[in-house]
Amino acid sequence: MSLAQFVGTAVVLGAAPAIVAENPENVEKLNLITFLMCLVLGLPSLIVRNKPPFPPSKSAASAELKPVPFIQGLKSLLTNSQFILMFIIFGVIIGAFECYVTLISDYVVPYGYTEADAGWLGITTIACGTVASILLGLSCCGRDERGVVAYVGADSGDGYISCFKCVSRG
Repeated sequence: MSLAQFVGTAVVLGAAPAIVAENPENVEKLNLITFLMCLVLGLPSLIVRNKPPFPPSKSAASAELKPVPFIQGLKSLLTNSQFILMFIIFGVIIGAFECYVTLISDYVVPYGYTEADAGWLGITTIACGTVASILLGLSCCGRDERGVVAYVGADSGDGYISCFKCVSRG
């Protein structure tokens, strides 16, 4: 999972009220613009390499990976308690975020705010959550035996769990 989901959501929250502009006939235009953005940004995925140029980890570089049959791999995942726990936690977090973003205008419009105000509230929520995640991650960092700083920050604004890994600063 990358930050692209939240950046894309923030763009749509800001652009949708401006495109629709109180005219329901413009929803078709909004859908067309959204489709074209997805198409243009999705086309590079067709030319991405099958394997990364560098192995993602030291163990992946040294090990010979043998293909695992799909059913066997699925059984392995479903019997792995750590995977099940992460699957449930991540699913709940993303589900709560998507529910909030979907219903944000229903929450605030009855109190006199406009759809544009609801969009800005969503953008602000995502921005504050991302900044809080980075700051929390920086404050909770630790070094491993290779001198690499690894930290995890829980994003308070949008419920996104971001994992960062960067090279030590010295």
